[in-house]
Amino acid sequence: MGDDESDGIQEPELPVGADDAGDDDQVDDDTANSYRDTLIKSMQASQDSYDKYVISLSSSALGVSFAFLDKLIDMVHAEHKPLLFLAWGLWAVAISATLISFYVSQRALEDALDQWEETRQVSRSNWDNTTRLLNKISGISFVMGVLELILFVCINLS
Repeated sequence: MGDDESDGIQEPELPVGADDAGDDDQVDDDTANSYRDTLIKSMQASQDSYDKYVISLSSSALGVSFAFLDKLIDMVHAEHKPLLFLAWGLWAVAISATLISFYVSQRALEDALDQWEETRQVSRSNWDNTTRLLNKISGISFVMGVLELILFVCINLS
């Protein structure tokens, strides 16, 4: 994590005594809970930023490639057009996976809240695992789309 204040992500400060492994001083419950809350807020801010960036970058990449690619490359005589179509498809997958993860994440939170209210414990649910999978899919799809477009452009510029 960084110190990027514009994204609301801040490094949580370690509570006093928490980094003293051999010290007899114990971190009190309030300090530990406060630190835990800070970590959770930082994780949420980081995930929010990730989602925003994947959607923004994938949408921008689609728009820019639609609008300007024909100015760089003669599309009539372009080779390996499936690479371009694959890039577009991967960006569509990235956007779709991110949007679906919003819904699935909400369901995971609702499930966790129900568990907490019933048992005062929360275990990872299928909704949570699905959200994690969708986040991985969106990030990988975005990066693969970029690589496919770069490959397409390099082949057709030379």
